[in-house]
Amino acid sequence: MSHRLDPLLRPGSIAVLGATERPHTVGRRTVENLLEGRYDGELFAINPGRESVCGIRCYPSLADLPHKVEHVIFAVSDQRIEAALQSAIDHGAAAATIMSSLVLEDDGDPPLKKRVEKMITDSGILVCGANGMGFFNFRDGVWACGFDTRTHRSDGNVVLVSHSGSGMAGIVDVDERINFGLAGSTGQELCVSMDEYVDFALEQGYTSVIGLFMETVRHPERMRRVLQKANDRDVP
Repeated sequence: MSHRLDPLLRPGSIAVLGATERPHTVGRRTVENLLEGRYDGELFAINPGRESVCGIRCYPSLADLPHKVEHVIFAVSDQRIEAALQSAIDHGAAAATIMSSLVLEDDGDPPLKKRVEKMITDSGILVCGANGMGFFNFRDGVWACGFDTRTHRSDGNVVLVSHSGSGMAGIVDVDERINFGLAGSTGQELCVSMDEYVDFALEQGYTSVIGLFMETVRHPERMRRVLQKANDRDVP
């Protein structure tokens, strides 16, 4: 069943902007995760200083890609995120994942977070984050996360939605007896909030359990509606 968050959580094509061969970096780990999860869509790496990353061809910029991609994962610093996001919007990407915290030492007014939020709102692009670590869609092989993880099956029926990226990673790896279908860190929720991830999970036929690691509820009425939807749903 199709869902509004499909371009974000199960895109047909992905570009990792800031992909790199440098070990222990988000730019390398994200590419490794997508390969480890056996992502079967089109995967591109963006880095003007490299020809390839982990065997994936590198392009200098999104504008140099052979065609438009659906989802862009940003593995860049806060200093570069504003221009990088604008390039994704100009490119026509439908979704993006922002892991950076959006904090600058010598920031302007409005601050970076507000500027990025306005760009997202004005463009309509779907965004996971910022200030999270992305997500693992184990069911569809979209391991769009900058953290390492254990081996996972692709038939899990448990969903975890966490505001905290490190909280998500810790819970996902704490017990191998739990088989996750989807685990996501929503971060600052500049665009997509926890209730929307829960709604996505409820629309997936495999979902039997949903766990929430909550720090706040940004849209109480929407959260109440989705919890009622969960209560009314037949558990597979």
